[in-house]
Amino acid sequence: SIRKALKMMCRESMMAVAASQHAIVDGGFGATPMDPVTSGVVFGSDYMLSPPGDFISAMKKAGIGAGGFEYGKWGTDGLRDMNPLWMLSYLPNMPASHVAIFNDLQGPNNSLTMREASGLMAIREAAQTIPYDWGTLAVTCPLEVQAPLPLPEPAVAAEMIAEEISAPPL
Repeated sequence: SIRKALKMMCRESMMAVAASQHAIVDGGFGATPMDPVTSGVVFGSDYMLSPPGDFISAMKKAGIGAGGFEYGKWGTDGLRDMNPLWMLSYLPNMPASHVAIFNDLQGPNNSLTMREASGLMAIREAAQTIPYDWGTLAVTCPLEVQAPLPLPEPAVAAEMIAEEISAPPL
């Protein structure tokens, strides 16, 4: 179910899956499903970055905030605090996979990661599947994460850790 799969999705994936599901229903395929064999999914995806909060507990165990990061502690102590399936949430092919699974779309399935060009390239690839007789219908979604110049990840993580360490207890 979609609700169960939400645990394995980052925010960008959740939004892409929600938008795709709305597009499928708005396209008239809510009550009448698409032909599973000839229908596929092509997503144009940007990189999906992990927020620093995913690493704070593990980084603390590896020495951040107590004198500096110790690489030796990362593998033995830090990684134990990481979700073992953490990386799956941020893979760029996951939104297309979720949409294909939820809708039983067994046709061509691909994800393109070409930054700003991804969405247009996905539409182009989906359109090319029809003349080559690889499929008759494709759900296409541009997934582009555009944010104003964020702080580099280490700086954001350091700020979050510093705030957490210096915050008075409640």
